[in-house]
Amino acid sequence: MPETDDIGKGLTPGAIRLVEAAESIRVIARHDHLGINHWLLAVMETYGASAEEMVKGLGSENMVRKISASLRNGETGPEMTKSDAIRDAWAHAGRRGKKIAEEFDLVSTLLRKGGYFVDEYAILAHPRTVEAVLDEVYGTRRYTPRA
Repeated sequence: MPETDDIGKGLTPGAIRLVEAAESIRVIARHDHLGINHWLLAVMETYGASAEEMVKGLGSENMVRKISASLRNGETGPEMTKSDAIRDAWAHAGRRGKKIAEEFDLVSTLLRKGGYFVDEYAILAHPRTVEAVLDEVYGTRRYTPRA
């Protein structure tokens, strides 16, 4: 496994952007540590549609409002360092047989840590949903359904 200080190794560019987004939210809020609420807000702001597919009834707009209010009140939630999040994403990727953690791994891990039940297979049940999620994540479709 790569060292967590070098996040460029072992994470896709999108996963790196998510780590950077959480850190940016922490800095803007002037909090001294990263908490799960920083991570969840970063997830919802960058991959809200994907998160809604993974967690039934999530409601990203409402969730963003609630987390934003919590952060304004100094409620960061349990501490979750970048190293912790990256390590958990690598473990998730490893269970999927991957050597690099993708956005999917990080988002799934963070939602679970936030107390949500994640149905990773719900995405696979609907090919159009898979295409939409991949378009959102990668900008271009990398998955072609079999006929």
